[in-house]
Amino acid sequence: MMMGRKYWTLIAVLSICALFGAGCKRKSSRNTTITNSDDDIFTTDEFPGAPVQNGNVADDGRAMSVSSEDFDDGLEYFADGSSGRGILKYHTNGDDNMYVHYYNGETWTPPIAVRAYEADASSTDYDATVVAFIHPNDDGDDDDQNRAGDAIIFWVANDVVQSPAIPGDGNNQCVWSTYVDISETGNAANNYGFQEYADRVSMQDESGENISVLGLVSDGLCGEARWDDNGHSYSWGDDATTAIVVFWQQTGENDGAGTDIRTHFSRFDPDESIAPEIPLTPGADSTLDEVNIPFADETGLTSEETTPYNLYCSYNDFLFSRVAYVFAGTASFETEFSMSGDEVDEVCQYVKFNLEAATTNTAVSLNPASIDTSDGLENDGRFIRTNQDNYARNSIYGSDEGVAVMVEVHVQNQNVDYDGGASTVEDSGLMLSEIDQADGSLDGQSFVDLDDVTIYDSVRSYLVDSRISRNGDYIWFAWYEETDLGAFIDRSGWCACYHTTRYNDDGTFTSLGLATALDAPFNYMGDIDTQDQIGVMWQDGLGYVCGAQSDPDMMTLFYLINTNTGDEEVFRVVLTVDPALETSGAVTTPYYTFDDTNVQSWDRFPADVRRDFNATDAGSNGDVFIAYREDIGFPVYDDDRLFAQRLGGASGFSEIDMFDSNFQVRGFMELTLIGTPRGSDIGEYNDVDAEDSESRPHGFSNVHVIFGEYETGEYGSNGYALRTRQYRTDTSRPFLDAFVPSIAGGSFERPFDLDLPFIDPSDDAQIQGWGVSGDTVGIWFSEIDHMYYQEFSENGDDDSVGWLNNEGQSNPYLVDDDNSETMNDWGWFFTRSCTCDTLDGAMVFWTKYYMFGSYERLQVRVRGDGN
Repeated sequence: MMMGRKYWTLIAVLSICALFGAGCKRKSSRNTTITNSDDDIFTTDEFPGAPVQNGNVADDGRAMSVSSEDFDDGLEYFADGSSGRGILKYHTNGDDNMYVHYYNGETWTPPIAVRAYEADASSTDYDATVVAFIHPNDDGDDDDQNRAGDAIIFWVANDVVQSPAIPGDGNNQCVWSTYVDISETGNAANNYGFQEYADRVSMQDESGENISVLGLVSDGLCGEARWDDNGHSYSWGDDATTAIVVFWQQTGENDGAGTDIRTHFSRFDPDESIAPEIPLTPGADSTLDEVNIPFADETGLTSEETTPYNLYCSYNDFLFSRVAYVFAGTASFETEFSMSGDEVDEVCQYVKFNLEAATTNTAVSLNPASIDTSDGLENDGRFIRTNQDNYARNSIYGSDEGVAVMVEVHVQNQNVDYDGGASTVEDSGLMLSEIDQADGSLDGQSFVDLDDVTIYDSVRSYLVDSRISRNGDYIWFAWYEETDLGAFIDRSGWCACYHTTRYNDDGTFTSLGLATALDAPFNYMGDIDTQDQIGVMWQDGLGYVCGAQSDPDMMTLFYLINTNTGDEEVFRVVLTVDPALETSGAVTTPYYTFDDTNVQSWDRFPADVRRDFNATDAGSNGDVFIAYREDIGFPVYDDDRLFAQRLGGASGFSEIDMFDSNFQVRGFMELTLIGTPRGSDIGEYNDVDAEDSESRPHGFSNVHVIFGEYETGEYGSNGYALRTRQYRTDTSRPFLDAFVPSIAGGSFERPFDLDLPFIDPSDDAQIQGWGVSGDTVGIWFSEIDHMYYQEFSENGDDDSVGWLNNEGQSNPYLVDDDNSETMNDWGWFFTRSCTCDTLDGAMVFWTKYYMFGSYERLQVRVRGDGN
């Protein structure tokens, strides 16, 4: 039921609205609750999208989730590329724990419980669920054409012991597949297109043979995908789906006593010659090949001598994994489940799946050394895990980025003697591999970094990051490692450029060769004794196709050092490339010195949580626009203010917040820079002569600075306001004339409040998500237990506020559509995948207790119709 705090907060706010008049009163008057109606449950306001009622598809028509169960957890939406379609899944606390919905871009199916004859629904591991979609290819076979847009849901749950019991049968986790026939999603008699009883995919059946990772290999994937036992990070694109391979890691009992862990997979063929209304047949439960290391067995009763690590990367038809090997006869992972140290070799490797032929290549080691588990030299390959988070996809680039020769990077120790004896390599380095995407062969390898044999200058797998250019013709890698250029060994910053091999117009390519493609590393932070690099940040908005680079051959890196005198200094590193000459360079310049510790939120690499400092493209010549928070009252008193600066043409500097000592910028809210436009298709770029179309913009025309600010005096206990200024990047106007609301000419106007007008409640306004389509920006935020939407659009008047307003006061739309019932939980926000347009079809979810009921129910609202 409704919590007391939320109920009285709502009453208090409505009372405030009554006192202040216009701002709040208009908000409550345009939403009406309708009860006991057989038609619409709620009216809708002016939100630019379908009404909430479109998602109220449960049995009583009041919510998405069923009326007799509480929403629990595990909500996730799987978008089918840019189509506007997708699958939603979540858990409830009922007997049928996991429910799914299909969304066709306009309507949702009712909640459908996934189930199988032999599965215990209450044991479903909802974090492990993944979804694959079918897109036909042009091979002339009609079977996959009849399945266009269909989906397969892969999920994990315990099986049920057979009765009477089969010898060797026991309870264990299994992989199940539920097929979705979208031609039947409007047909209640056919379970709305969802396969009623799922197929069993994994076949190991002894007690304890459990699943720990679930993932996908398919050319339908969009870019690099990451998988581990806590979940996944992947996108499904619009490419044709030759086949779908589901893989999983499973514990086996080959000898009846030990723990034998292997990677398994099963193939689904969209061209299978069966009626289109019949679900695709799971392929055989097969085990993935592993590199054959001397004196370490991967099969049979001694298979405890090898074990895969629970971290995988996939890219189209390649699966990258990490496998540990132990010397036969001395120990096994049955008794010594260790991934490091003596007598353990850890290898990054990959297998190429031949999706059309339904075969796989043998495993290929990414360790350049010959490995022998019987010697005293150990090897350690580790995938990049930015900021120790497995889900940052930044280590594999290939055809999805227009790159003809696949590039993979990981951290590699090779032939290290951990006992202190002689070794050929002292510590780890950053290893780059080139891979032939057609046949899966390893074409070449090289260490990206330099090794100083006099110090321990190891590259750590969680202190590496990379960015590919918008045109896909080069990649910059950046990392930390130790540098010894003086009396002390200091942590310093390095970068290196790799020039990609691009496809010609006819699909052919000529490889540059690794010696030409990889430039020498550059120490962008000169060693200053006792001063370590403590944070690194790329300019915001970089990325292939949708990224912002007003100069396509330039991107910017920032880094932070602590001077050990109470000051912190930010430096700018300008990274430049000449694609025609296949050369690169980096120039470091001081940017700013802070006299306190405000920018300490930069943590490791990269600084994705940008609370105190952020920078993005400024629209021309590779210039950057910067916003940052600083305490101008330090050390006497706190007075946090927000400043903006442009580096390059039309440069300038100014405070851009309230410019009032009674207000302070909120330090714990992310400092968001939203740039528009996102640009056009990569097809307008000629990768043969490296010429750009004049009509294809690279940089942003507007940058919207979103920040939080609160009053520090009499009302200091209240929440902060959500505010913004628009920066217009046109260099024909001076810097101070480029902002809306204006900060020029001595008439410093207050920034625009995006959230509810005339209210400063105790609850903070919190951004739940945002999207961009051309010059239009949409922001979803929660405040006083409701969801609201603000939108910016160009109105033809450069000097007027383009956000929704009523005589200058914010006028957001109420999203959850019923102000008599507050939200209980919120914050699930999703956009379509693999597209630059993230606004149309964006959706936000929340839960409510309706009519003071006893069940927490799920609702959704979608902006636009998703098409």
